[in-house]
Amino acid sequence: MTSHRIKELIEQEVRAIQNIPVDGAIIEVVELIYEQVHQKGGKVVVSGMGKAGQINARSGRAGIPG
Repeated sequence: MTSHRIKELIEQEVRAIQNIPVDGAIIEVVELIYEQVHQKGGKVVVSGMGKAGQINARSGRAGIPG
């Protein structure tokens, strides 16, 4: 893979992340992760996530309150 192609992929991922809506749902998810990891000493396990925009869309179905 060329450096040009790698740069294109990174730029594509940046655009996907920038399109995540910063609303109440994502704020609640971030607060929940912060509480569970940083305040209670828990861990986060990430497995098989797709595009960045799908994370927010699926958070409610993943058992995360919101």
